[in-house]
Amino acid sequence: MACWKLSDNENMDPGRVFDLLDEIPSDNESLVEDLDEVMNDELPTPDASNNGEVFDIENMDIIIEDNDMISNNDLHWDSDDDIPLARRPDIFLPDYWSDDVSNIMKPSAFAEATGPDLPDDIETTTNVFLHLFPEDLITHITFQTNLYAFQRHGEGRNFKPTTAKEIKIFLGVNLLMGLKKPPSFKDYWSSQEEMRDPFISSVISRDRFAWLLSNIHLNDNAVQPQKGEQNYDKLYKVRPLLSKLQETFMSSMKPSEFQSVDESMIRFKGRSSFRQYMPMKPIKRGYKVWVRADSTGYMCEFQIYTGKADQVTEKNLGHRVVMDLTRKLVDKNHKVFFDNYFNSVQLQRKLQSDKIHSCGTIRKGRKHFPELKTDKAMKRGEADWRVSNDGIAALKWMDRRSVLLLGNYHDPSIMETTSRKKKNGCAEEIPCPRMIRDYNTHMGYVDRFDMMKSHYEVDRKAHKWWHRIIFYFLDATIVNAFILFQQRCDCKTLTLKQFRMSVLRGLIGIVEPAKSGRPSLERPPSNFKKVVPYENDLEMYDLSSGAMPK
Repeated sequence: MACWKLSDNENMDPGRVFDLLDEIPSDNESLVEDLDEVMNDELPTPDASNNGEVFDIENMDIIIEDNDMISNNDLHWDSDDDIPLARRPDIFLPDYWSDDVSNIMKPSAFAEATGPDLPDDIETTTNVFLHLFPEDLITHITFQTNLYAFQRHGEGRNFKPTTAKEIKIFLGVNLLMGLKKPPSFKDYWSSQEEMRDPFISSVISRDRFAWLLSNIHLNDNAVQPQKGEQNYDKLYKVRPLLSKLQETFMSSMKPSEFQSVDESMIRFKGRSSFRQYMPMKPIKRGYKVWVRADSTGYMCEFQIYTGKADQVTEKNLGHRVVMDLTRKLVDKNHKVFFDNYFNSVQLQRKLQSDKIHSCGTIRKGRKHFPELKTDKAMKRGEADWRVSNDGIAALKWMDRRSVLLLGNYHDPSIMETTSRKKKNGCAEEIPCPRMIRDYNTHMGYVDRFDMMKSHYEVDRKAHKWWHRIIFYFLDATIVNAFILFQQRCDCKTLTLKQFRMSVLRGLIGIVEPAKSGRPSLERPPSNFKKVVPYENDLEMYDLSSGAMPK
């Protein structure tokens, strides 16, 4: 067996010892592929001194002959040096995986407070919305819209500056347009009585709405950094909105124990440098938004993907996204679920060190993933697993096809049952690991948010690429405010449609002052004419009093 010696007459940096171990493959198959690269990079080639002996990397000994030669500073020792190599998060040793589940660390109990975190004086639907979409943001939009109109038209052309009250009316009308969708927004002011909307046309004129739609702005174009300059931001035009909503979304809800990370899509078919094409998604073209949502469907954190930076493809993108979206969960024993785009052994190990329990599907070719039984060797309902020395569990379960999972807190040997249909239509119970059941239960929280947002969203085509982003987050704010109001006031009978109607009334009309006792909805505008509801709208609120249904 060959040995590699570190002696005082060699020029090898001692700090490369652990770096070399990182490059040693974890299985024999990858050893054959990477052997030449490792040998040429770090190891001496066979010559007469070693009689042409081939190096056996798996069985190689590392011998340090002189204890005084290597100092602590040379090896960059830190607090991890007392941890055995098998448990070092950055070290991969041969034969790292086994079927021994005793290495799995039992997750600590979740003891954090959850639910809405709102001031006591917020009791109406509009107040909840304005807590997430605050008054200072509306004031900022008002200023930037007037500034852009002045820059666009100049002093030579007169225009009527907008006000914060008018911006609220503009937002409220857009929320109502999500409920009523004619072919064109101009049809709301149509001269044909069948197409005309009497409420919208009485609140704001067509020309004024069109002026606001074309001049609405969030940031000053005059000071925008150009491409190649310092602080260049692809999302500069909407950055104030994104920053403010990121702040209010996170501060208004204490996240639940179970979280999921997934992508959401903003529909857009125009030209943009960071537009994505995802053929397997319901929305195939648009902007990709990374989202962390909790069990209620509340959007806790988000991040818009802007593509390559300086024409360089980002490596380990999924790893970086999960790490960015979970920094608020560190040391709190949350359980986070994500799909195979994000998952990897390195990510599970890093989350484990942050006391974040996680689980997700994984792609078969991921680096350091262990060898498991082949599909042909497994029948439906069978499972195979391996566990690393530091408690990372890899699982393969055979359903109609194989499913691969990787997690840092599940015991893959714990089996339950699930129902499946046979070809004759009869149901049968087959074994199913608890790890699979938990993943199916908790992975869909971002999809739940997308579903609620899509019911009455403002789906207006726009030539300006950032308009779609504004309306997406206006709908997202409505969904989050609805979840907060439901949990804060325990209004289980309140529907999203009713909540949206109540908020837009408050933005357009006169808002009642908050009262003590049971929360109430706002009164409608004084010029709103009551109509006889349809049969399916009998559960709507009494528009004259704004009282909640009994």
